Amino acid sequence: MDRRLRSLTALSIVGAVLLAATFLPWVHSGSRTRSSYDLLGLLDRLGVAGDGLAAGLIRWWPVVPLLVTCAVVLGWWSLHGWALVVALVASGYVVGVAGVLIVASGSTGVDLGIGVWVATLSGALFVAAAVVARVTAASDRAH
Repeated sequence: MDRRLRSLTALSIVGAVLLAATFLPWVHSGSRTRSSYDLLGLLDRLGVAGDGLAAGLIRWWPVVPLLVTCAVVLGWWSLHGWALVVALVASGYVVGVAGVLIVASGSTGVDLGIGVWVATLSGALFVAAAVVARVTAASDRAH
């Protein structure tokens, strides 16, 4: 398998893990677990974030799968610069939300689920995979 194919396969696999992480349990409340969609939907319905930037980020959370998918597709279409930009946006969004939850859970005693940790790690790896795909494509063009 050539380097380009390996880098794009890695981007695709890590993107799939990142998507899956958004559906894994992010918090445990009582006997129930909640995915990121359940949690952020609940926060939106309760009006926890008000009307500012946080409310917009919560409301637009369902766009995350589209962003991850777009980054992977752009990579396969050899638009590696754009794939990296979209991967940065998607990962920043996911890791940012997960990071806020991790920090907030320390003072509230909320029990975090595995999804937060998988999302944080795979978000970082997704950017790394996009960088590798970009560098590999540039290196292949130089030869």
